Amino acid sequence: MKGLTILVALSLLFIGCAEKKNKVESPAVRDTSNDVPVVDVPAGPFVPPGTGPGSGPGTFNGLDFDVGGTSAFEIEGNSIQQKNFLLSEYTGRPMNDPKNMSLNVNFIKIGENNWGGTITTAYTENGQLYYWYFSSGSSEEATKYNKWFEKDGKQVFHAVLEDFEVGAVVLVIDDALDLGDGPIEDSVSGSLWFKNYGITYAPHPPTHCWFVSFKGTDTGTPYDCRPWPTSDNYNNTYLSVYPTRQSSDPYKGYKKLGSFHNLSIKKAFNGDL
Repeated sequence: MKGLTILVALSLLFIGCAEKKNKVESPAVRDTSNDVPVVDVPAGPFVPPGTGPGSGPGTFNGLDFDVGGTSAFEIEGNSIQQKNFLLSEYTGRPMNDPKNMSLNVNFIKIGENNWGGTITTAYTENGQLYYWYFSSGSSEEATKYNKWFEKDGKQVFHAVLEDFEVGAVVLVIDDALDLGDGPIEDSVSGSLWFKNYGITYAPHPPTHCWFVSFKGTDTGTPYDCRPWPTSDNYNNTYLSVYPTRQSSDPYKGYKKLGSFHNLSIKKAFNGDL
């Protein structure tokens, strides 16, 4: 968020940046308030599995996807310069007339009420095609913050994912039409938020970044990507629809990357809603 992935330029700012590869293992002990799922942090870039959430490709607006739901994606900003600056912050490389920005969402139900899978952002620039993948993990513990729930009288959804290389994203669906007499309408809208780890030579902790906190200090850790942090160093997924860690410093909070519209949740959630 596959051989077409060519985001090699990110390696100039981050360690080992390209496609991403991750193998998630179920924890030996169920998650309690003190235990978090341990993952096999990839030595190289993360690539989604060949089948199930994250597989591909296919075609949408000249970009390649064949699973999940895909929609056009509008970068936040009032001018081309603002949009390109924000996108360059997200990708870690300078932008030169990017086009056809798209977002692919590919989730399946995990356990009773959790959702997991991948998110992919893609765009073309100077005739080149760029992908970037993010993964949620696949266990109930890893996906415990990825929920549909009711907030301020409407149905909303959010999920946190990471790429193990550069940072994390939060997907938000906040415009889902619920007629009250059946399922939510298929076309939904929302936004994508991002938080970069920052430039660091420290190894990624052996768990997902949304379980990481650096207790007993105000300096924090670059791998703490908790979107809804609590005073006891955990997350409250029902605290807000949007990430509550927001800051002008891209390494200390989430920034809104942009918005999407007309996303098919039937495709995005693989018919499981």
